[in-house]
Amino acid sequence: MTNSIPFFGNSIVKVMKEQIFDVMIIGQGLAGSVLALEFLERGKSVVVLDNGHISCASLAAIGIYNPLIIKRLRKSWKALELIEHSKAYFKRVEKTLNAKIIYDRPIHRVFANEEEEKHWSEKSGLAAWADLVENSQLTLFDKTFSTGKVKHTGWLDIPTFLEKTREHLTSKDRYMKCEIDHSDLHFVDDRVSINDVKARKAILCEGYKVLQNPYFNSLPLSPVKGEILVVKDPQLNLEEILKTAFFISPIGNDLYKIGATFQWDDLNENISEKARTQLLDKTKAFMSDEAEVLEQIAGVRPAVKDRRPLIGRHHEINNLYIFNGMGTRGIMLAPYFSGELFNYIYKGKTLDPEVDIQRFN
Repeated sequence: MTNSIPFFGNSIVKVMKEQIFDVMIIGQGLAGSVLALEFLERGKSVVVLDNGHISCASLAAIGIYNPLIIKRLRKSWKALELIEHSKAYFKRVEKTLNAKIIYDRPIHRVFANEEEEKHWSEKSGLAAWADLVENSQLTLFDKTFSTGKVKHTGWLDIPTFLEKTREHLTSKDRYMKCEIDHSDLHFVDDRVSINDVKARKAILCEGYKVLQNPYFNSLPLSPVKGEILVVKDPQLNLEEILKTAFFISPIGNDLYKIGATFQWDDLNENISEKARTQLLDKTKAFMSDEAEVLEQIAGVRPAVKDRRPLIGRHHEINNLYIFNGMGTRGIMLAPYFSGELFNYIYKGKTLDPEVDIQRFN
């Protein structure tokens, strides 16, 4: 059964039981948070149910957005369109939440060899790439590295975004902390309910846990475990994002996030010594002897085999939807496609066939 744990006593539960919401969102990771704020901004009443981030892949993310698949020096799907939309969205959200969450920062790719440097030079000389990359240099500890500088990049403070969104929703009686048992979901006529919380529609944003969901567990999710480190290094003095084997991203106060690893087997949410060693070994040339690991975080990302989100309506239940599969580019994908899902539900517009779950039917 669902074990509801309200933040401010039974008054919230009473309010929720007395109201029929337009939308019930299950899951308050990055996707669910973006979706909730988008639908609220566009005038819909929303209630969000979440387990309080007992497990949340969003917290195990570096939080970087960029238009490239850097290792292969390829443009990612809809890159600049998605980034432009995402930045505008999070700038609006900063005002709503009264918190700074998005930061523009260039990425410096440290060249592995002369061949890679030559490849970047050739690309940066092309008109189609001039606004995306350029050859550059970065000096750390009196050593200068040749780098490829990527533009239109930055990072989102995901922990702050999730925390402030939860506080915002709670202040409006729009958030309930609870464990969800899918057998408690009931669909009658045009209503969905779970333990007396009622809505006209339900949208599931459960990350890789969708594999345990009887309504959408046939979708071809290919989850991948990732781990990151939070490191304090008072000597590094790095203000821009560094990309070597892993990202090193400054987050303020001499703190840096390093990661993330990729692991397709042993999909648990526990931190591992193997990942810690891998992250430190591959980045130690860019850190000082004073670097200290403060935290290690693990999560399982909801990746999809075709690298496109999973969005759409259940094939039989007309008021049940999914918003999932954002993978490593959720910061870019979620804001844009939350709007697309709204238009699909309420304005009768079609979803992009590349993200619509009907592509698997």
